[in-house]
Amino acid sequence: MYTAIEVKKHASRLGQVLNELNHELKHSHCLEIISKLEGFPDWNTHTAELNKNQQIAEQFLDEILAAEAELNFVKFTQRFEPKYITNFTESEFLREMQDIREDYGTYIRREFLGCLAGEERPDGRYPNRVRYVWRGFFDKNEVLITAGVYHKNGVYYLAGVFYQ
Repeated sequence: MYTAIEVKKHASRLGQVLNELNHELKHSHCLEIISKLEGFPDWNTHTAELNKNQQIAEQFLDEILAAEAELNFVKFTQRFEPKYITNFTESEFLREMQDIREDYGTYIRREFLGCLAGEERPDGRYPNRVRYVWRGFFDKNEVLITAGVYHKNGVYYLAGVFYQ
């Protein structure tokens, strides 16, 4: 899973390489080629999928922030693949929420900054992961919020949410 920015960079690079070989193609044609290589019928379909992925990340972050505000462990863990959170306890969750509140205060809002494609881990954990990044505004501090999202067998999961 790539980001729209990465796809556009790949298309630009493709255009440069083809131009060096005396085969000029418009950027739009290069986008179509990259989209087809990624298994999409065209750039519009590819873009729609990329936008859908960002909407899923936004939804997951909304759910995480609501779970944090409510101190709701079940709601907080619902988007994680169960096998990766077996050792994460409710008491750890509550401790982390207390630390977040002490350090940052209450969540106010966020601004989307972009996303980064994740590299495949050798153990196969978090396939197709993309990390979405926001600037988070809390009443005590501003932080970078990063949410890793991946999909496996048609299901989207969180790989983690981090405040920095």
